[in-house]
Amino acid sequence: MNDATERREGYTPHPYVGGRDAVLRLLAEWGAARPEVPRNVVLTGTPGTGRTRLIAGFVALCDDELRRRLPLDEMDPALVPPVPPVPPLLPQPGRLTVEDFPLMVASALGLETLSEGEAGMEELGAALNASSEPVTIVVPEIERADRRAARGAERLVNDVLNPLARTENVRLLLDLPRDFVHPLTRDLADDAVLVLDLDHPQWWETEGLAAQVEAALDPRSGAPELPFSRDSTARAAVAQAIAGRAGNNVLVMDLVVRSLFAAPEGFDAADHGALPRTVDEALTWHAERVGLDPGTLRTALTPLALSTADELPESLWCRLLAALDDRCDASALLGSPALEPFVSVRRESGRRAARLALTHGAIGTTVRSGIEDIRDRQARIAVSLLEAVPDQQWGRADPYVRDHIADHTLEAGLLPQLLTDPALFVHADPVRLLAAVSEVPAELLGSPARTYLRIAPLLAGNGVSVPVRAALLDMAFVQDGLHEYGHAVRRLGIDLPWQTLWSLHLPCVRGVSAATLTPPEDPDGRTPGLPAPAAALVVPAGTAGALPLEEGSEVGLLVHDLNRPALLDDAELDRLTLASGEARAAAPLALDPRPQAIEIWDRVEGRVVTTFPTEQSLVDVDLSPEGVLLVATESSVTAVSIRRGPSLAPL
Repeated sequence: MNDATERREGYTPHPYVGGRDAVLRLLAEWGAARPEVPRNVVLTGTPGTGRTRLIAGFVALCDDELRRRLPLDEMDPALVPPVPPVPPLLPQPGRLTVEDFPLMVASALGLETLSEGEAGMEELGAALNASSEPVTIVVPEIERADRRAARGAERLVNDVLNPLARTENVRLLLDLPRDFVHPLTRDLADDAVLVLDLDHPQWWETEGLAAQVEAALDPRSGAPELPFSRDSTARAAVAQAIAGRAGNNVLVMDLVVRSLFAAPEGFDAADHGALPRTVDEALTWHAERVGLDPGTLRTALTPLALSTADELPESLWCRLLAALDDRCDASALLGSPALEPFVSVRRESGRRAARLALTHGAIGTTVRSGIEDIRDRQARIAVSLLEAVPDQQWGRADPYVRDHIADHTLEAGLLPQLLTDPALFVHADPVRLLAAVSEVPAELLGSPARTYLRIAPLLAGNGVSVPVRAALLDMAFVQDGLHEYGHAVRRLGIDLPWQTLWSLHLPCVRGVSAATLTPPEDPDGRTPGLPAPAAALVVPAGTAGALPLEEGSEVGLLVHDLNRPALLDDAELDRLTLASGEARAAAPLALDPRPQAIEIWDRVEGRVVTTFPTEQSLVDVDLSPEGVLLVATESSVTAVSIRRGPSLAPL
């Protein structure tokens, strides 16, 4: 080993990170803001090389509370950074949307609002540069960013992290897959970023990695007693062999140790050549050790490898395994040591049902890379998920089935066939479904799916409830002339906060107002009947059917029935009365327009009846005394009847 990687004897190693002293030493210098270390540091490398573990180990050294649990007095001082005056920001990409990420940073700076997109990042950059102290941000597991949305990690790197890295008063430590290193660093000067590739021998020491394996095998640290682990010499030899074969892949070492714990019988400590070097070899090695066909083990892991969630319910994993290979005995596999190194089983308190997850994402990547026909496997999974929907009622479906079936059907090439059921549109996670539908070529989408694409940004707003989603979809289907789909939404039995009465395609509309239309006088000069509710639509003068206003006016009025889809062609201006301020003030409902939504209030009870999300193309809005909301956008006018039921919840 050279001087840069040589471990200093006599010190206790970091309890969580072994064989990475050179990296920890450099991170300690970065944590101390040494001028020779660039302000942006990127950890990259093959999956399984321990990027996330290194980040966690370093963060533990920066947290005053966590430091108390570490043997700092026994550790090499060169690996221990000083306690920062302000702890680094530690956003979790897997728990934030790309849009939420800059808001989290802004909140830490005391900023309450940010504009959207590039303008918001410019505002954030200005606030960061105005900070009296450099702002340190540590971001682990970037590959998990916003998994509900399409290309979440790519968008996070390009739209958020790259601008942050270019901000002079920001110091970043990033756990970044190799594919994203160039997009992050492309605009940075050489002295502004340091990329640590953990696959490079400069950044790992076999002796340190072996010491970490030896500690994991030591019964004194809680490991089970194995024939070779009682004796320190034999234990050290096995650890050296495991680390020597695995190179710098911490995951492979971990899988070997887990395999030995799960099935200690039959392990030949002297046969070092059989030890695995890769995750793929670890799968085969463990399967053969427990007497299982390696192909069967890979099949058992396939539902988890192809899953787009962190966990699968045990019952669903069993169903999907049967769909892939009905010869696999799921219950027998769960009760054996076959899955233990690769699958964690979590049982919630008070519940018998378990949830299964892969112990590391690289296991899923390895299993997936070995599948010859992904499309066929995904098709089998998709069909099985569809069959799991009780009576095809999506509101009763398992959350994974409901929210993730689109991911599987997309990769199977079957998503367009699925996009004809309004109930799925209502109940599925709109962010995830929108991401999947957006990946389908437009020419393959039917009319319902195109309507969904148009309205989905409103459905995906923060806190939009299922009843509001259903009402928005009903409205969108009516707007697009798909009345049968609107009727299907209403038949779902959901208590809609409003019901769409009609929609008129009217790109030229400039305003709307509630009104009443008095019936024409009969030949005797009497007015038969009461004034009828109507909608007055402001349009350019000369629009077909529009009533002219005073001479020279640039606008006219179209008059529409308030409650039915009918233009009132026989209307006359002298019979039309716009709703007065007194009538509005006496009405039970009140209108409160907000930047991205319209709140409808119950005046008597003093509560919000419902919140109506609005599009950016909103032109005008009005609420009739009868409780009909008129919404004009750049393309149409729509009337919806607001319901006042006490069970209705706002967004």
